[in-house]
Amino acid sequence: MGTYLRIYLIWCVIGAVFGYRLPDDVIPEHYTLQVITDLDNFDFNGKVWIDVTCKTPTNNITLHSKLLNIDKTNVTVEETDTKKYLNVTDVLLFKETDFLTINLPEPLKVNEKYKIYIPFDGKLANILAGYYRSSYQDVDGKQTWLATTQFQPSDARRAFPCFDEPAMKAKFSISIGRKEGYTAISNMPLTKTENININSLFRKYKVNKSVFIRIGKPGWEWDRFQTTVPISTYLIAYAVSDFVYETSPKDHSNVTFRIWCRKSAIDQIGFAKDVGPKILSFYEKYFEIDYPLPKQDMIAVPDFSAGAMENWGLITFREVFLLLDPQVSSTLNKLNVISVIAHELAHQWFGNLVTMKWWSDLWLNEGFATFMSAIAVDHIFPEWNSLEEDTSVNIMGMFNFDAMLNSHPVSVPIGDPKEIEEIFDPISYKKGSSVLHMMSKFLGSETLRKAVSNYLKIHKYSNADKDDLFESITEEAHRVGALPSNLTVKTIMDTWTLQTGYPVITVKRNYEDGTAVVTQKRYLKDRTYTGDKTKWWIPLTYTTSKEMNFNDTETRKWFASDDNQVMITDLPSKDDWVIFNIQTSGLYRVNYDEKNWNLLIDYLKGPDFEKIPILNRVFIIDNAANFARIKEISYELFFKLLEYLKQEEKFVPWKSAIRNLDLIYQVLRRTPIHEKFTRYMQKIVSPIYSKIGGFHKQDPKEKLLYDKVQHEALATAAACKYNASDCVEKAQFYFKNILESKNHDFQGLGNDFRGSVYCMGIKYSGRAEWETMWNAYLNSNVASLKNTILSSLGCSRDEELLKQLLESAISNDKGIRTQDVANVYQNVIASESGFDLAKNFINDNIKTLFERVKPTYNKVSTIINTLAQNILYEEEYKWMEDLIQKYDKYFKHISIGAKQALETAKVNVQWYKDNYEVIKGLLDKYAE
Repeated sequence: MGTYLRIYLIWCVIGAVFGYRLPDDVIPEHYTLQVITDLDNFDFNGKVWIDVTCKTPTNNITLHSKLLNIDKTNVTVEETDTKKYLNVTDVLLFKETDFLTINLPEPLKVNEKYKIYIPFDGKLANILAGYYRSSYQDVDGKQTWLATTQFQPSDARRAFPCFDEPAMKAKFSISIGRKEGYTAISNMPLTKTENININSLFRKYKVNKSVFIRIGKPGWEWDRFQTTVPISTYLIAYAVSDFVYETSPKDHSNVTFRIWCRKSAIDQIGFAKDVGPKILSFYEKYFEIDYPLPKQDMIAVPDFSAGAMENWGLITFREVFLLLDPQVSSTLNKLNVISVIAHELAHQWFGNLVTMKWWSDLWLNEGFATFMSAIAVDHIFPEWNSLEEDTSVNIMGMFNFDAMLNSHPVSVPIGDPKEIEEIFDPISYKKGSSVLHMMSKFLGSETLRKAVSNYLKIHKYSNADKDDLFESITEEAHRVGALPSNLTVKTIMDTWTLQTGYPVITVKRNYEDGTAVVTQKRYLKDRTYTGDKTKWWIPLTYTTSKEMNFNDTETRKWFASDDNQVMITDLPSKDDWVIFNIQTSGLYRVNYDEKNWNLLIDYLKGPDFEKIPILNRVFIIDNAANFARIKEISYELFFKLLEYLKQEEKFVPWKSAIRNLDLIYQVLRRTPIHEKFTRYMQKIVSPIYSKIGGFHKQDPKEKLLYDKVQHEALATAAACKYNASDCVEKAQFYFKNILESKNHDFQGLGNDFRGSVYCMGIKYSGRAEWETMWNAYLNSNVASLKNTILSSLGCSRDEELLKQLLESAISNDKGIRTQDVANVYQNVIASESGFDLAKNFINDNIKTLFERVKPTYNKVSTIINTLAQNILYEEEYKWMEDLIQKYDKYFKHISIGAKQALETAKVNVQWYKDNYEVIKGLLDKYAE
């Protein structure tokens, strides 16, 4: 049989039987991995020995390899007991599936152990995936290189041949070879460092000697690391750099906790060094399981595709989410740092200790880490009052995303691993977290905590799926009586995790007999779609103006998924309001009849409005905005509701209001009524700006409360955006003084005002000031400050400068890192002059844009969806549709994101047709 025919037949068999999943006839147990990293030539050379056990007789061992050079002639398979080498007839690589198949003439024996040996080498590319290179400018301006890893979800195969699926856990013994002067770190502690013996390596392992000629001199060393616990390949990590570290004082857990970064940034690690061990200790108590490794490293990487990655024992971070400079970083930066640290440390239990069986249950990792990070931050800094904001942001973000037909279930079927990248989205993170929030409310937080602890203990060092979690929660809920014995968590939660979308309940009251009929349907932005019959198990909670019982979130009535309606019979008289979904304990919107809406609005305008809790006020605003959007209530009602803001002084309700009003402005800003809407916004924000905003100076020694400072910053940013009061003038004044001062001193202003000062200063100045800030961006040593400046550069009204910024973002050598490309485009699109410019630029440079960010194509998904959010006219929708069709070769990498962008553009066009004249008429009344 010819070689090509044999390859084709093997491929057909593997593809037909297994698709993109590995066969499970051979299971890995232990990897011995050796990798020599050459940062002078941007390549690496490695060898891997994989101990496996045969579970099913097979003539083929199939694992993963992607873009690696495999020395096929030296691949071996050894029978462990007899030390006998088996005959390898073929080593085949399949590009479509990344399969590496070792073909044997005789089948492997069931329950026998074998050792696979594969020599390989690869390039350290600058692609932010696999084993890749990054760089930074040292204090002397020299470009300094490092190598690091990013394997999630399926890029370990880019770094070494492996069984690259989460359920195929194994232990790893890792050795990293590197040049003297660098340091290597990995998941486990270092055991020893020794010189590389080139001749011994060549004789024993038959590697290509030419590879070692350049390192066959003094100064090359092996760093040998302890063997890991059983771990999934996507959690393996190693890095080679000249970074330095500091160690946190040991707490009761006796874990060595180190923070690594560039030498010039070592003064920015203090906050992470302090809070990291505290969060780790909190989780040990919460989960009732000690952290299982002897050390925890965290490293700030200059180029990193995600915010951070939870590699077990070696968490990698984008610099802005680990480093904090007290002199220039804001309170929001501080919250972001601790939130991301808490998120990644939560993964050490939920994701690392117990891992999902397959990526379909990614939410078990990301949803839980998102949920737990909010709890941990609130535990460490209760005075920040951040939990309410975090809960509302997650639910509102999920509501917005999941209102699309092109959303997806929490547990989403995944075939091709290329699909995995696109589900790292608000559904896996925010909806995953929000369904846990809902369970904690209808079961009780202690019931959920204990159930999760039991789940982790049962499945530790192994894999599980959502049904395993639901089983543990049901068992605990029945034990403590938190759930009726005839009802299981799976019955309820399958309707939330296996179905796309979320419900809106409509409460229609009979004011004569004190009853109400409650119905449910799916909330969709596209109001023309009427074919959806999805139903959920909904935990109904409610209270009235008579009861005012907002502390009891226990379910008063279950709305079963097979019921058409639920009758409520204990409501008060016609002059009293009712509020459903106490403390937003359930993931559903609530609509009322017009009379109940008016009763709520009248109460909110009264002196006792704060008796309605913050989260309910937040979602009364958010629900009204979104029901008006799809014509379920009138925009008149929504505008009338917002009048209560005159007396609202809490941060989170204001954030909800500004967010929803900004969304209206986003689509009106290119219409003739944008100035009238701006006047309306001036009327809305001027009172709160005058009360709490206005560029406060801050004493660096003052202990700042997060919610208070963020409210001040929100009010100021909104006032400047809509040119209310003296905000723009003050911002320009401070911007001018800052540029004229030595080292751009911030004049004692609070760091949370930097964004407003820089944006307004750049917006109302010229090229010289823009160039000054561009140079400040290039030369700053603080990632959070660089981000603020980069965002502000997009505020310019000079189209030539904006075009220059867009061109810099798709260039490899202009100083904008790949990780920040989407940020640049988002800010230009949102700017006063940037939409048409960005639209045309993307049209002309879409190929270059995809090439710039590959393989992290989800960044283009972010850009194209931002563009879609600003589309208003039918011809613009048609343009986007034509663009995606014309460049299908590229958009196939983000097929889900492309569909979501088109749907977003479509519903914007629909909104314009439905509501433009309505809004125009209302502004005549409310803007004056």
